[in-house]
Amino acid sequence: MNKIYLLILGLCSTFFAQAQITAINILQQTAAKIHLLKSISYEVKETDINPFSVGDTTRSTAKVSIVFTKAGAVNSLLMKTSMNDGKTLLCDIFYKDTLYSVDLDDSTYVTSKQKPIPDISSTLDFITNSLKSPSKIFYQKDTIIAKAACYQIFIKSYDTVANGLHNYTYNYIAINKKSLLPTYIRQAGEGSVEKDGHSLGRLKMFSEKTFFNLKANKRINDNLFRFDKTIYSIKNTQMLANGAVAPILILKDLSNQIVPPASFKHKVLLVEFGGTTCAANPLANPMLNRLAQKYPSKDFAIASIYSVETSTQVKQYIAGNGIAFPVYLGTKKVLNEFKTIGTPNFYLIDKNGKIIKSSNGYSNELEKELTAEIDKLVH
Repeated sequence: MNKIYLLILGLCSTFFAQAQITAINILQQTAAKIHLLKSISYEVKETDINPFSVGDTTRSTAKVSIVFTKAGAVNSLLMKTSMNDGKTLLCDIFYKDTLYSVDLDDSTYVTSKQKPIPDISSTLDFITNSLKSPSKIFYQKDTIIAKAACYQIFIKSYDTVANGLHNYTYNYIAINKKSLLPTYIRQAGEGSVEKDGHSLGRLKMFSEKTFFNLKANKRINDNLFRFDKTIYSIKNTQMLANGAVAPILILKDLSNQIVPPASFKHKVLLVEFGGTTCAANPLANPMLNRLAQKYPSKDFAIASIYSVETSTQVKQYIAGNGIAFPVYLGTKKVLNEFKTIGTPNFYLIDKNGKIIKSSNGYSNELEKELTAEIDKLVH
């Protein structure tokens, strides 16, 4: 009996080792194939679960065309992205060492010299790094995705238990058997997260991407990557100055009812522009809760504004983050009028509608600075 057991154990170990070698070989071939690409075009569907708001899921689609240099770097890129059922339309163009990031909703753009890292390039980086730890790579049962036979590989990128808590990052990648290019990538994980030295608590992360209509090494016309600046305007990069008169707030409540602008008049007003997927917002929310409790006076009000989310998304975010201050729905028009440049953005406005202080982002000193100014204005 012991001999039979040892034989079975030996066969299982041999099979596992061979399967692991097969998975490594497949990843090596895929990495080599991506590295040698001259060009590629594809479409990708992506699903991301918001780690800061339970039940909130973002779905997007993108059409991508890329031309690579001989060294495998991105030479030219066009990526058109649709999010939130087409309510958010974005476009990235990289041409002649300049990246143009275009918001098609309001016809604005920003430029940068930073080279983009498209999905196919980040996949190559991920595979290359994973191959450095072959013991974390596992071959799984073959599968079919988009009617194509695929290899399926599981990569246990991170897996540990600390203080009784399971921290992990698991990756699953499906590779087309014919093209040896990725057709599906899924990442799931959980762990303690920090930002700028502040704990965000334990977060669960999930994202998946499905690639289809991949066309490798086909000629792509250079005109596709040309950007016509004349039909767009440069996106604002500076907030309203202290001393400026704040625009009138045209907002809706979470029932999608218009809030009378007069309800914000003749009050010291702290306006925050937030985002449910912003990692800095969970740091700002406790501060806003404390300020709302510290200044219950009718002469002071907080208006936290979310302008690209639905009321359902905002309600989920409020419930999941213990928010106890007033939250409203805004529009792109409100964002543009207040010249926001990110999230969270803050404006402290006096009773006469004049901007006393502005802040792009959250900092350790912000609460103290706001408190000092509010004390002067409400007393």
